[in-house]
Amino acid sequence: MAPVSTSTQSESSRTMGQAAFISAAESKMHTARYQNISLVLAIKPASLDPRAFDVFHKVMQTVKSAQVVGNLNQSFLLVYVCEPICISQNQARAIHFSIRHFFSEVKQADERMYRFLISGKVGVSVLGKDTHSMKRAVVHASQATLAQQAGHKSRIQFYDTDLQLTIKRYVLLEDLVRDAIEKGAIGVQYQPIIRCQDWAVAGYEALCRFNLDAALNATTTELIGLAEDLNLISELDLLTYQNAFSQCAPWLKKSGRFLNLNLSPNTQQSLSEVLECMVLLAKQEQVEPRHIVIDMNEVKSPAARSMSQRYSRSFVSGAYSLRWTTCPRDSDWLTY
Repeated sequence: MAPVSTSTQSESSRTMGQAAFISAAESKMHTARYQNISLVLAIKPASLDPRAFDVFHKVMQTVKSAQVVGNLNQSFLLVYVCEPICISQNQARAIHFSIRHFFSEVKQADERMYRFLISGKVGVSVLGKDTHSMKRAVVHASQATLAQQAGHKSRIQFYDTDLQLTIKRYVLLEDLVRDAIEKGAIGVQYQPIIRCQDWAVAGYEALCRFNLDAALNATTTELIGLAEDLNLISELDLLTYQNAFSQCAPWLKKSGRFLNLNLSPNTQQSLSEVLECMVLLAKQEQVEPRHIVIDMNEVKSPAARSMSQRYSRSFVSGAYSLRWTTCPRDSDWLTY
């Protein structure tokens, strides 16, 4: 059932028709001065009557991610979403986040409207993916709703079916990574590090491993990137340290070799707190500082790089050895 409108019937004209929507959305898209994800959503609720357009228009005025709203032939509600992204951000995640953020804002503004919008079908066209034309994007989004099979569980359908599969895979991997970290189900693989002077094994690099089905064809690098996207990378690092210390403490004392640990600065958490936790974990397993080398890897943003460099200078004065490297995890740099 459509939401009950408190507006008069004459106010329904406030919701833009197709032509006005396309013109306004094109203007927004061309004036954006930042990297962004641009989407057109065509929403076809289970039932739609003229009163719904008034309520939709009123609620959308409080939803910041809805840049432009309108309707198509009084059959579809149209929304243009334009979300800023980082240059290095995963595109699938950015698209997934933009849609989720829009519906989250709607739910916060008016839960009844949220339930109304998700009662039917939602078609999505991604500018720059399936088309570069706003006019075609509106057509693609509306066509995507028609592509959904009756009884299909997914309410959201992309016009680009390959993109649909990519995002479904991304969401699945995101859930698996989150679940593995929350349960502490992280393995560790040890990569020998060779000393160039005499080609002897000087130490081992501790590399995290996810125990996922090989059919997913997911690399460790991809899964680490997902952990960074989810802001769980520090938890992943600390789980790896904990497992490595408990497994390696005995032979580190006997062999005198070092354990190389990776530290990601691409986190919203304080690096000082992460390193302090690492020190506590080492003390619990009686691993001496001289046996630990820390690599800070792949900084994605200039701000994170500056913060990491400042902190590395203060931390290196302690008993631990800290190295700065731009080598990605699992690279073959000095490893075999």
